[in-house]
Amino acid sequence: MGWKRGETRRKRGGPQKLAGLTEALQPQFQLQLLGPGQLVVEGYRGILEYQPDQIRLALPGRMLQVQGESLTMKCMTGESMILEGRITGLNLVE
Repeated sequence: MGWKRGETRRKRGGPQKLAGLTEALQPQFQLQLLGPGQLVVEGYRGILEYQPDQIRLALPGRMLQVQGESLTMKCMTGESMILEGRITGLNLVE
């Protein structure tokens, strides 16, 4: 069966393929700094280091390093956590 002039061909996986690509490119984590004393981290994968002056968290494809004083984990679920203390620095490492 041939194509006639004026007909359009449908490409396989068009919009669905693009939707999957768009989701893959979106960040898989979110950081919210609420003043100098509170940080909300959503989408973390694990705790790498926990000290009163430094906390390191595994994020999808990155590592988050939080520096400060008297840092504590106030609330933690499987996907998000709230860090409190005097936050003096944030560093994202790929």
